[in-house]
Parts: sequence; structure tokens; C-alpha cells
Amino acid sequence: MLKRELRKYPLSIAVRHGRCGTCPKTLTRFLSVCENACQRMNTDQARHAQIEVLGIILETICDSMVDKCWRGWCLDNAHRPLRNIRLLSNTREEKAHLAKLETEMRTLSYYFLV
Repeated sequence: MLKRELRKYPLSIAVRHGRCGTCPKTLTRFLSVCENACQRMNTDQARHAQIEVLGIILETICDSMVDKCWRGWCLDNAHRPLRNIRLLSNTREEKAHLAKLETEMRTLSYYFLV
């Protein structure tokens, strides 16, 4: 389990407030670190953590104060936490929540990046 809220870690802050000059590896490293941390968690904790990761990415995509190129990079990599959530969703309720997250992602990314 994470020692504190995911949003308070420096790497997640760097992703959340990225700019065009921010190294793209910042985002991929953030996703990899989170995926590795989730491997040591039980299924429910890992699923919750991946939903938090997706939330950070979605907030970044929807933040017009963040450069569009960084928001686009986040959108290009949003498939990773979505895939992980899909793999960790076993019950009907979890799958319904996943469908809702995917719909939200498609709708908001279209609205904020097109």
C-alpha cells in the first residue's frame, strides 16, 4: 500500500503539471513505478491505485493551463492504467465502473483536446 496519497508524490506532481519541455520519460516512469508498486498489493488495492493513476492523467488532460502537447502525451499513454484496471476488474460492478471510466475518458479527452 502507498504510504500517502498518490497525488502527493513528486513524480505524480511532475506528471500533473508537465509542460512541453518536460521529458516524456517522466510520464512513462510514473506509470512504470505505479505498475511495479501495484504488483505488491492485493487486487483491490492495486485496482484503486490504478484508478488514481488514471484520475491524475485525466485531470492533466482536462487542465487547459497545462500545455496541449503534454496533455496529448498523457492521452497517448492513458491506455496503460485503463488496461491495468481492465485486468483487475473481476466483478460485474467493477466492469461497469470500468466502462464508465472509459466513457468518461473518451468524452472528456475529445472535449479538451479537439
